[in-house]
Amino acid sequence: MTSSAKLLCFLLLIPFLLAAGFDIYVNYKKADGAMPTSIEEINLATFQPSDLGYLIVTYQPELYDALKMSFAEETWAKWINPILASNTYIVALAPLALFCIWLLIARILQVWPFTEAPVIGRQLFGIRAVRDTHNPKIRYKRR
Repeated sequence: MTSSAKLLCFLLLIPFLLAAGFDIYVNYKKADGAMPTSIEEINLATFQPSDLGYLIVTYQPELYDALKMSFAEETWAKWINPILASNTYIVALAPLALFCIWLLIARILQVWPFTEAPVIGRQLFGIRAVRDTHNPKIRYKRR
């Protein structure tokens, strides 16, 4: 797998990490504003993940109003409202899950990122591979 595909996986993981960090911060912040100092102070039974709709309404009410006005009432009730009622970290993992499914299909079909780099780029810039007899690695030089 190429490094650009790995970078894309990491970038798609960032929204999940932000959502998980927000939920951990909100759920375990004490009344005085301090975070728990030991694992014994954390109660997993009281953990409540945030919904995407709650975050949008609380922190971006203008965006929520604009979204509400741009969709019909039936579309809002059928498609948008279930997404807004879902947990934030599940919605944040959806693009990564779709990319992983695509990676599985790409692996089966042997398409990018599981193929070698195209030779066209090397020919375009006049770079040719030269094999050094003393060094088994391939080095590239311009013509």
